[in-house]
Amino acid sequence: MGKFSSNAVTTTSAIVTNETPAYSNSTGYTLLKATDYGFTNPTITAGFNATNGSAVSYATIIPLGNFSVSSTGVLKNATALSFGNISISYTYTYTTEDNASQALNYGMQQLGEGGLLGWAPAIIAIVIGVFFLSYFIGGSGKRYR
Repeated sequence: MGKFSSNAVTTTSAIVTNETPAYSNSTGYTLLKATDYGFTNPTITAGFNATNGSAVSYATIIPLGNFSVSSTGVLKNATALSFGNISISYTYTYTTEDNASQALNYGMQQLGEGGLLGWAPAIIAIVIGVFFLSYFIGGSGKRYR
């Protein structure tokens, strides 16, 4: 089933500055906002590596070419370098819906695949079968024998 569309759905840009502690390696780090409803189009804008010392300071700039980020918000290193403790800044877009649109979309999902509409052909076949049998076995079909 399709998604209910109305003027209540909006797309908004957002900025995250200095998300810490993050990391960049071959297994990937999922950006914290990646699980937000409608998260899409992440773009890394800055990365800083932590320096050693008594207090963690994110002062060493990491060139943006060292990162890649998927559309689902998984950050990986794009080079052989790995960073275990970084501060990452990024932008992304997300969609929002008012409560009525969310409720309607949820209801449509429940009716759709695996829901009531998924059972509709079986229910219709049973109803037709009952009418067919009741006509020929039951009352009005007897006069045609």
